[in-house]
Amino acid sequence: MCSTASPEGAITEVPVGLRCHSCRLTVDPQKVTDYSSFTRSHNFSVSKEVSSALFPSSLKALLRLKDEGDEDDENSSSDMAVGFDARRNDHVVPPLRYGMAPFEVSGAGKQSFSALGKQVWKNHEATVTYRHALPKKWVNSSKIEKAVEIIRVIRDQGTGDKVIVFSHFTAFLDLIEVPIARCGWKYRRYDGSMNPADRDSAISSFASQPDCLVLLVSLKAGNSGLNLTCASNVIIMEPSWNPYIEEQAIGRVHRIGQKKHVRVYRLLVPDTIETRILEFQEKKRQLIRDFSNGGVMLGTDSLESRDIAYIFGLEGQAHA
Repeated sequence: MCSTASPEGAITEVPVGLRCHSCRLTVDPQKVTDYSSFTRSHNFSVSKEVSSALFPSSLKALLRLKDEGDEDDENSSSDMAVGFDARRNDHVVPPLRYGMAPFEVSGAGKQSFSALGKQVWKNHEATVTYRHALPKKWVNSSKIEKAVEIIRVIRDQGTGDKVIVFSHFTAFLDLIEVPIARCGWKYRRYDGSMNPADRDSAISSFASQPDCLVLLVSLKAGNSGLNLTCASNVIIMEPSWNPYIEEQAIGRVHRIGQKKHVRVYRLLVPDTIETRILEFQEKKRQLIRDFSNGGVMLGTDSLESRDIAYIFGLEGQAHA
């Protein structure tokens, strides 16, 4: 979605070869619309008076999640982000390529690789096709390259320290599996598509096998209820609008029973929505600090339109 348009209504300055960050298909400039037209079509509007400092609408969900984390980790240290200094920028990854080149699966009923990936856990045939095609069509990215570099440095130290890689997206876990497998590193995976027995097996293998040093975890499935003190390094591939989701994920490693210093790596691409999300996280933390003592419980369980507008830098825009 482009936020600027020419006087004649034509979209301007759309990069040649621009691809969708999700499906990796080419974006057709002729089909790109401006923000005002999008809001009229989809009934999405943001008040002009949206404040960039106060967002009480999501306090209820944040406070509840914080309380759940406190109950789960009542014996854990409150200093979750060990080894991470927000004032430093050495954790920021330069923007390079990202994701996978789009292509169609040959044969009857052609479909995009992204669409095939969504069907992986629905039937065995799709799983086989997807797994077979993934390494052949895989394209490196700045985040994957940096994550692999971090893992390699940790492995080369020879201390046997284990690494947890957290991502919101199972598709991203699919992508990072490729270079890890090519390096010959033993790893396990833990996500919501796995049945309970497979999840338990993955955690058990990761914890008990000295040569299994990497665990790939989806944030939604593994941000609470797990004890992963066998690891001492955490890589968070992308920020969450809710800071407590990240802190609970880190709390799987940094908790009572942990005997090593825990290092947390947050991989961020500068001058993108991720920078905006980090600012949004701090505002949420400040809201909790301001309201939790008073017991104020407001809002809904999810992002509202004004929250989304802030993340995308669209607060205060006028709409028809």
